[in-house]
Amino acid sequence: MSRGKAKDTRQRIIEAAGRIFAESGFHKATVRGICGRAGVNVALVAYHFGGKEGLYREVLAHALNESLSRFPPDMGDLRQTPEERLHAFVRAQMERIAGVDRRTWGERLLRREFFETNPAMEDLVREAIKPMAERLGETVGELLDLPPDDEAVTRCCLSVVGQCLHHYLAAPTIGVLYPNLCYDKENIDSLAEHITRFSLGGIKEARDRLVAAAAPGGREGPAARPQAAALGS
Repeated sequence: MSRGKAKDTRQRIIEAAGRIFAESGFHKATVRGICGRAGVNVALVAYHFGGKEGLYREVLAHALNESLSRFPPDMGDLRQTPEERLHAFVRAQMERIAGVDRRTWGERLLRREFFETNPAMEDLVREAIKPMAERLGETVGELLDLPPDDEAVTRCCLSVVGQCLHHYLAAPTIGVLYPNLCYDKENIDSLAEHITRFSLGGIKEARDRLVAAAAPGGREGPAARPQAAALGS
């Protein structure tokens, strides 16, 4: 098999597998069904990908890379304030929500993985998503004056991301509940501004609680822990 033909065959298998995995999930999909749709011999999955698991990983990587290349994350510039970097992150997330085509097999597969995580996706999250999460942790850590891996920082990061993910996962339902809320540029700008300000308000409240708990005679609330003592200096 020539190099060009092998590349074409490999891509046909990925495209066919992507559609079937998006429709049926990893466990219900079969190599025979995938190869039938791609019009290739079943032995070629083992030849090109080492088996069904290897194929699934390749399909997920293709979908994730395609999504990230179309809508690259913006973690801000280190010369910016942490508030500005947080807004850049939120703005990029909301732009993705506005521009994404939910009908593609790649997006349908990624949404499925939010609820049926496969070990292959866990590996990709560590490789592609974790570095972004760490950068966000550094930004929020600056706002809280805590280390990036502190539990309070993690909770605040999850709250920020959760607000963005809600629009990504629930956009059709949001459209029914609030038909006047459309994801055009004007609304994306205002939503990004709102999420940023709302998050900064929550982060400030969390920091104030930690500072108060660390002060002499302060009472520790549910969010306060020994690490907060450094904030009292």
